[in-house]
Amino acid sequence: MKKILNLLLIGTFFIELSCTYAQKEDYKWLLGYESNFIDSTFGGAVINFNGKIAKVNYEYRKTDFYKTNAAISDSVGNLLFYTNGCYIADKTHEPMQNGTGLSLGNLYNNQCTGSGLGVVLAQGAVVLNAPDSSNIYYLIHQRIVHAPVGYVYLDSIFYTKIDMNKNNGLGAVVEKNVAIPIPDTIFGGLTAVRHSDGKSWWIMSATRNLNRYWSILVNSTGVSVVSSQEIGTATQINGAGSGQSNYSPDGTKYAIYNYKNQVLLFDMDRDIGQLSNFRQLTIDTPAVGGCIFSPNSRFLYITANWYIYQFDTWATDVQASKQVVAKYDGYKESNYFVANFWLAQLGPDCKIYICSTSSVRHLHVINHPDRAGLACDVQQHSFALPTWNSASLPNFPNYRLGTTPTYPCDSMITATTIPWIAGNNYVLNLYPNPTTDLLHIAYHTENTTALTVAISDYTGKKIQTLSLDSASGSLDINTSALPNGLYLCTLYDSATHRQQSVKFVVMR
Repeated sequence: MKKILNLLLIGTFFIELSCTYAQKEDYKWLLGYESNFIDSTFGGAVINFNGKIAKVNYEYRKTDFYKTNAAISDSVGNLLFYTNGCYIADKTHEPMQNGTGLSLGNLYNNQCTGSGLGVVLAQGAVVLNAPDSSNIYYLIHQRIVHAPVGYVYLDSIFYTKIDMNKNNGLGAVVEKNVAIPIPDTIFGGLTAVRHSDGKSWWIMSATRNLNRYWSILVNSTGVSVVSSQEIGTATQINGAGSGQSNYSPDGTKYAIYNYKNQVLLFDMDRDIGQLSNFRQLTIDTPAVGGCIFSPNSRFLYITANWYIYQFDTWATDVQASKQVVAKYDGYKESNYFVANFWLAQLGPDCKIYICSTSSVRHLHVINHPDRAGLACDVQQHSFALPTWNSASLPNFPNYRLGTTPTYPCDSMITATTIPWIAGNNYVLNLYPNPTTDLLHIAYHTENTTALTVAISDYTGKKIQTLSLDSASGSLDINTSALPNGLYLCTLYDSATHRQQSVKFVVMR
């Protein structure tokens, strides 16, 4: 059974834009689950930011994503590999050599086999390119285990080492599930920032229910725990990654959000991997959600279920700068699945993308996150996806941060999608269903000039494709020559990459 489960440079530190866009490790985003040959609204979705147009397409993919989602491309934007926390897949979408069995534990089968969609940890994995190497990568990942007394907990952080020179360039895992000795870390929340040397990486691991933070360093010699410190208040993130943590793109700040103690904001020292200047921020309606910084590192956005808040971290009183920049508008996918606000990720196009806690076919977008207040322009459920996405966004650090901060994105990239207007504005109806001969098709869309309707059999083979010359209308398809069975009718808009599919049955 299916589970519907402008370029604004502020401050003196953005001093160099050269070579920024040659580093495209985060230019391909993978989403979606349950690829099949019958219903194309399920399956893989890929957002490709290469070039000046972000293209959104469907692809058949075996890997399902649910919460844990990490990937990396090469410096020019070609996909290398990705993971859902269960295994690593190479660019051919097959398991990488020695890449199965990540984070094995007593809940592995529950999350990674059968109906499992992947490891249930928001920010449960992140991929880092190794310093001074063009072929070595480190996957930092977590696992959940079940204790004998009946509760789940996160018992360790691991690293897995990948060598892309192996297996004819498809890559192979050369070290797997190596435990990093950190006690009782929080669920999820894995993120990284460049060391001040511009090559190595810092990972900050917060200890659950304590105010202790462990500094993990990834450098040319490998992965090691460098130090720990006590600062601020104890973290209290409940559940399997109910919050999110992120560094500012310039690497000077670190934030954790959760609905217990809300927003923990620190300054970050990239030389030594230490936090300072703790500030605890509060919002009006604490809930599960996420946090993300604007491209200029000034504004901190908190996505809290029904609201999006903006804080100005340059303000003398950061708490007093709080503004509500969006309130959930009530939109439900298929009139049922709530499109609320959850995890957030900065895109290569300088926009912030936000997913929902349930399965939906849209992302929310903050179009101008460097602007204060409502000028940031939050557009709810405005980025249409070809398939259902279950509570997942790829987890990327800022790969373009070097020894001195540069602007982290390219605002000249534009998307192929058109904002989706709330309501029943993209409709495909079939009747009678089942049918014996004539199938009546009624459709309604908005502002479209490139519509087609296609009939496919249960294997996905197209039987008939027709071009449509209007945004709304109807037509009849003669099915008398079709054998009895299950078929799919798909309305597709090649200009916006929106599509709607409905199954129908021929029965005589």
